[in-house]
Amino acid sequence: VSFFLLGLIITLVGAIFGFLRLRRHRTTFKREMRALDEGYQRTKSRSNECGAFLNERRARAHALLVDGNLDEPQFTIIEKRIELFGRESRLGILEGRFDFLPFGMVRALETMLADGRIESWERHHFLDVLDRETLLSADQKSKVRLLIDGWYADDSGQSQLPQR
Repeated sequence: VSFFLLGLIITLVGAIFGFLRLRRHRTTFKREMRALDEGYQRTKSRSNECGAFLNERRARAHALLVDGNLDEPQFTIIEKRIELFGRESRLGILEGRFDFLPFGMVRALETMLADGRIESWERHHFLDVLDRETLLSADQKSKVRLLIDGWYADDSGQSQLPQR
């Protein structure tokens, strides 16, 4: 009887501990999603601020995962949401200020931004295509190059870009 009661007490304590841990993870996840959504709505019209905000939220989510305050699936959902917001923010910039770009280049940029980040090979390839484009003036090419280089610098964490 005493072993049965001891086993029952251990099971109950384990169940309570598991329930509290699950509740804490859910609360943390909901809080992070709410902060991400509100912050994005606040900063989406200002690209530099929005990019910095999303990078900060990505770092915070990673820290919460490492500390055990988020589960892997919760972290993945937050990461995908950050990628979506980054893509939307950058595409909004294209629509507003770069309406002179040919359709094919806009599609290439949409493809590059599908994951919310620009990789080195994507940057290199796009800038090669930009250099060969004959419909754009030198000033227009310069504006697009500065935008792409800025996004790449933000995504790679480099303050200085490698030479092509």
